[in-house]
Order: sequence, then C-alpha cells, then structure tokens
Amino acid sequence: MSEQVTHEDLLGFALGALDDAEQATVAARLADSDTAESDASELQAVRAHLALHDALPALQPLPPLWRCIESRIRAEDEVPATAPTPFLRRFWMPAAAAALIAAAFLWPQGTVPGASRGGHPEAEILHGNVTNSDGSYTSTNVARLDLGDGVVLTMDSTTSVSFPAPQRLALGAGRVFLEVAPGRRGYTVDAGSFTVETTGTAFSVSRVGTVVVETGSVRCTVSGDGSGAGVTVEAGHSWSPGSGVSPATQPRAWFTCPTLEVTVLTPDTIRVVIRNDMPDPISLAPPTDGEPLFFASTGGHTMPLTPASADALVAGTVQLTPGEVRTLDMRLPRKLADGEGLRVTYPRGAISVEVQR
Repeated sequence: MSEQVTHEDLLGFALGALDDAEQATVAARLADSDTAESDASELQAVRAHLALHDALPALQPLPPLWRCIESRIRAEDEVPATAPTPFLRRFWMPAAAAALIAAAFLWPQGTVPGASRGGHPEAEILHGNVTNSDGSYTSTNVARLDLGDGVVLTMDSTTSVSFPAPQRLALGAGRVFLEVAPGRRGYTVDAGSFTVETTGTAFSVSRVGTVVVETGSVRCTVSGDGSGAGVTVEAGHSWSPGSGVSPATQPRAWFTCPTLEVTVLTPDTIRVVIRNDMPDPISLAPPTDGEPLFFASTGGHTMPLTPASADALVAGTVQLTPGEVRTLDMRLPRKLADGEGLRVTYPRGAISVEVQR
C-alpha cells in the first residue's frame, strides 16, 4: 500500500474490497488532519458514483460483451497461484467487468462498440454471406444471424434488414424467419405496409405482405390504420393484408430446399449434384414411399430417373447436413437429341433445373 492514498484505494475502501491492513491504512489517512478534507471529498464523490450504479436496474449484458468479459476473467484465472497479485489487479477485474456491463446499457444508442446505428447489438453471422453497411444487413443467399438476447434471424437470398431501434427490425426487401425466445415481449418487425409484434414466437415475414406463424402468436397491424386495431395470428396460420387469416404449414420450407445442378454426360446419362447450402439439415423424401426422388421431363413426357448405380439417395428419405454435397449419375429413359431440353425435378420441394444437350 503506498503512502499516498489513490483513487483506487478510496474506491476499494468504499466497496470493502481491501484487506484488513489496507482498510486500516486508508482509515488512518482519512483521519490525518493534513489530508482528511481532500480525501474525504474524493471519497464522497466515489460513494455518490457507486450509489448511482446501485440504482441501475438489474439487466443482463449483451451476449457478445459477456463472452468477451468471461474470456478476460478466464485469462486472469490462469495466472499461477504463486504469482503475487497486487491490490490494483485484485480489485480491477471485477470492477472493470461491472463498468463494462454498465457502459453497455448507458452508452448512447448508436455509439455502443459493435452496435448498429439503431442500437441493436452487432449480429453474429452463423451461416451464409451477409454484408453490413452502416447497420443495414444484406444477404446474398439464405443466411442466419444471431441477434443476441434470444433472437435468431434467417434471411432469404437478396434480403435486406436494418434495426431502427432496440427490439425492432425493419424489413427492406425479401423475407425473413425470426425465432424469438419466450418472454421477449414487443419484438416488432416493420414490413412496409404492416407491422408484426410478437412474444416468444417463430414466424416468417415477407416484404410483399405475408406472415406465417410456426409457434406462438403474433399481432399484425396495417400501417397507417388510425384505429390501431390489429389481427392476432396463431401458430399454423398465415395472414396478409388483402386475404386475412388462413391455415398454413411449413413456414421454413423456403430455407430447407437443396440446390440442384445437372450436367448432360452422354445422350442418355446425366449427372445430378445435390447441395445443401442452407443453415439447417435437409430431409429429402420421395413423393410416395418407394418412388424415386427425381424425375426428368422432356418432349412433354415426365419419367422417373434411375441411378446408374445403386444408391439409397434415389428411393428413400435422405438427410443432408449443412454444406453436404451428393453426386448421382442417372440414366434417362431415352437418348436426348441434339438441342433437346431436359427438366430435372424434385417434386417434394418443387425444385427444377433445366439443361440442354
């Protein structure tokens, strides 16, 4: 303990973080007639700041911030036990963590490190290609983002979103699927002509005006409606401003479809490449049990494709993990003529690819 009482000493004294000897030394300095007035004034200011901190509501830190704090704390814990630990380090780590947590909530919106202009935490890209320009996120393919605090966002290709305020997403183009954790009341999506407000819900929203609810419920309100009336949409239903509420299924269908690539190898053989570029596993299943997964259409006729070699992918349900690629060489029912077109279809997912010989 230095002879001079520092600001850190007074802060430790006010918090009761000093050991007995250090506490006694500071108390003695505060009783010294030569320095008591200035030290007591600074101690009063320290206690005033601590009282302000104690008055803050109990809030949870943003996940990215807390992960950073935890990593720093773990790094400190790895210091050998025999290494001397001065008072400043002993006190500073918990104090710094508390200060960082408080700063995350008190910092003016738009200036929090790593935040977008609207104050939403910086999104963590879990899958896909997304660009972030001044707080506006744009996807080039199906992408998934962790927005923190129990909100996960899946974006369709060529979709753009921004965050004008905390707990508020503005859908500029395309469509999104949001998974909002239970208890997140008031999370709102602005989709141009209407808004969607939710609590603990998984639902899909399209900029063209369609909402499909998978779990929970949402409240949809047409923008500019002075009455303030809204429509509640329950799980298993869809809503649009022009059509109202109706039964619906598979709100995730648009991001559970594989990508097909087809190449003509010979006049009667093609190569089909099935790729899962989506963030989730994909289940490929034939239209009915025992039927093939793929069909070929040419000259007005549709025919099942048969594999050039035995492969379970042709006749049974198959799981494709994210990033997985399967390649199949398949025989055509007849030879293709020069210049003849061919459409290869996976009926369950309404996917088709056209090639020409």
